Amino acid sequence: MELVKEARLHALRVPRAFGGAEASWLTTARVFLLLAEGDPNVAQAIQSQGVFIDILRADAPPDLRARVLRTIADGALVTNAVAERGGPFYGDARTTLREADGGFRLDGTKYYATGSAFAEFLFVSAKDEAGADVTAVIPSDRAGVTIIDDWNGFGQRTTASGTVRLEAVAVAPDEVFIPVPASARRWHAQAAAQIMHAAIDAGIARAALGDALVLCREHG
Repeated sequence: MELVKEARLHALRVPRAFGGAEASWLTTARVFLLLAEGDPNVAQAIQSQGVFIDILRADAPPDLRARVLRTIADGALVTNAVAERGGPFYGDARTTLREADGGFRLDGTKYYATGSAFAEFLFVSAKDEAGADVTAVIPSDRAGVTIIDDWNGFGQRTTASGTVRLEAVAVAPDEVFIPVPASARRWHAQAAAQIMHAAIDAGIARAALGDALVLCREHG
């Protein structure tokens, strides 16, 4: 993961103006295929940031957008703390962001937070006091944030897809933005996520084919 950060492979979609490569989705998919062929856990761990960069570019206020994009280009990884259990539909959030002490307080529990153990920052989905969807971008080592390495899934075992607990986490106003609902516009973010997943699957398949060929040649 440190080599990936040093090579800025996780920052492919960051615009050049902020220090990134501003790579196309085609180039990004090709890189993810190669990463997955070598180790799909690595590719999966940084997949969510690729999509988040586009959401940040589209929806975040200019100051927050510039600050986070530059941080990513400098080597930081920003991964998700989005998924929850028990909601009536996918993406439903019970995590709350409430006003407190001139800023906000974040409380909730996230699961399947892929890449969280490797990340310097997390993007967290929540509901504000009016029930609207909001996103906070916070350091992963902030007081009240607990990242639990309890992922025990079959297959990709080292994606750091564990639990994130948020207990009275202080959040500054300039760390929050309101994402535009997917239903309110024609939007490529979900399709981009699937392209990256497909690239990872293709990399796994290509590695399996290579292993099979070696097995046949050496032991057939």
